[in-house]
Amino acid sequence: MEKALCFSYPSFLEFTYTAWDLEPFARDVGYDGPPFRWDPKRRFLLRAELDAAFFHFYTLSRNDTDLIRARATLAGAQHKINETGDRTWQS
Repeated sequence: MEKALCFSYPSFLEFTYTAWDLEPFARDVGYDGPPFRWDPKRRFLLRAELDAAFFHFYTLSRNDTDLIRARATLAGAQHKINETGDRTWQS
């Protein structure tokens, strides 16, 4: 488990630390660099890595994993990304 956490830590930090207002959090976890650039393609890959790590941590079955991913896809389809890159709820 510790090895898996070490693998996930850099991905988690990169996924979450994307703005200067999160600098105290980054410092608390030992990172002293600038925020990571918001790159939708890179974030998609990071999210996939983190999802896989969480599925592994919680020893979910393939069926449970497929169900979670399907529901997340449906929920994501209800969001719209506006021209500034922010997510908004679409009714």
